[in-house]
Amino acid sequence: MTARPTQDHLAALTGVRSGKPTYYRAYVRSADRLSRAVSALRSISAAVSAHAGLDEVLREILLAGADLLEAPWLALAQRGVRESELPGLLLVGDEGQGRQALRLGSWQTYAPLRAGTANLGEVRGPVGVETSEDDRAVLDILADQAVIAIRRWQHQQQLQVARQRELLETERARISRELHDSVAQHVLSAGMQIELARGAVGAAGAREDLSASLTSARDSCSTAVRQLRRSIFALGRTARDSWSPLPEVLAELVSHQQLDVALRVEGTPSDLPPEAVHELTTAVGEALFNLSRHAQASRGEVRVRYQPDLLELRVDDDGGGDPRALRQALVAARSRTDGDHQGLANIGARLAALGGRVSFRRSRLGGVSVRMQVPLPVPSGGEG
Repeated sequence: MTARPTQDHLAALTGVRSGKPTYYRAYVRSADRLSRAVSALRSISAAVSAHAGLDEVLREILLAGADLLEAPWLALAQRGVRESELPGLLLVGDEGQGRQALRLGSWQTYAPLRAGTANLGEVRGPVGVETSEDDRAVLDILADQAVIAIRRWQHQQQLQVARQRELLETERARISRELHDSVAQHVLSAGMQIELARGAVGAAGAREDLSASLTSARDSCSTAVRQLRRSIFALGRTARDSWSPLPEVLAELVSHQQLDVALRVEGTPSDLPPEAVHELTTAVGEALFNLSRHAQASRGEVRVRYQPDLLELRVDDDGGGDPRALRQALVAARSRTDGDHQGLANIGARLAALGGRVSFRRSRLGGVSVRMQVPLPVPSGGEG
């Protein structure tokens, strides 16, 4: 009458359903597997604590599983992650036998590697190995340890990439400051000194070839300053910055004008290099500045027109400007030393750097239409 409770208690403690001597071997086998499972978890924990690599931790997990099941081989098959993040196939034990079995399809899945809804892979082994419910529970624990190791490794890789990006952006910012505070200022100063010398040479009636050489040197300095400014702008943007399309940038520019300025966009916007967006936005800003300062206009319009092989920007106003006078002023600004109409020269230089051109016509609003045309596509780097 009292045997059943005793046997139930024994089964609860040992996993064996009888205390008869004939079941002693089952008890020994159960205890042995439990001991190996605890030992396996300890070895995995030691590998993780020692900050071992992903391959080493996964190998320890597979070795623990193979030892638990007394299997000749076990394999971890990759699934659902990039090839660079996991070994495609990790084998322990008799690798020759394992590879042949995998190649012939003579294997079974012992435990999947799941992280939420993501399936990272599975533990495979030979067909016919006896597994108990307790074995499968331990295998699930080992699979969970493999998932933790994989996720930990992925997190470490992400942190490493973030640190590298931070170092890169810090260096980009340093170079940008150095170019702006030192190199660009020296080149600009050299150009001003050359311009002063050119003016003095011209006033003294020196040889024309000397004056031409100084003019060429001045133009070279101006080109260098423009290229430096583009480089500084590009360096100042980090990898995390999002580049807005030209219409969005122009919309923001127009919204800050004191005059009533409308923006019109025609056609399908084309992707432009960031430096091209910067140059065109700055050119439109120069035109709007001239509009508000010189044209005596009350309203204006910025029109962007995309064609298959051409991008056209127009800045129109209803002021009293004269297109012919502006064309003449643009030509004169390229050779003047007093800075008058330098804004027009800057617009022309920015468009030329993109392989484009600027022209002036009578606007349908009654004032001047500043027309900027750039061939598409615009090469990256801003050079036409």
